[in-house]
Amino acid sequence: MALAALVTATAMSSISTSYADAEPSPTPAASLADYKIAVEKYKVDLRLFKVNERLYREKVQQINEEFIGAIGKVVGKPKPGTPKTQSQKLDEVKAKRSAGLNAAIARDEAIRALGEPPKPPTPPAKPIKAEKSANRVNR
Repeated sequence: MALAALVTATAMSSISTSYADAEPSPTPAASLADYKIAVEKYKVDLRLFKVNERLYREKVQQINEEFIGAIGKVVGKPKPGTPKTQSQKLDEVKAKRSAGLNAAIARDEAIRALGEPPKPPTPPAKPIKAEKSANRVNR
């Protein structure tokens, strides 16, 4: 009798789970409406991305212009005057290289502080077209 109850309980549980797994498939009209909404959202996101990208590039360009200005000040034109010894010339070259390196480090840190460049939005996936009916007869 216990065996019969166990078999019946097992059979009932397998039947109920098979009905629970069945879900109605979405209608093509509903997926097309969802797709249209997703396309509109994508268009808005794309416009926002373009604005953010332009602002990001302008900031990077400003940082680079400041870097070029700093390098220009460091290199500059040689001042006319007394002739320099080799050690003075070497010290001047070392100072220019050090200032150029510091300017490059400052530029890289400023760009890093801006954060990651904006990422473009992903376009929505096109809806799946409804399959043709198998009952249709070719004529």
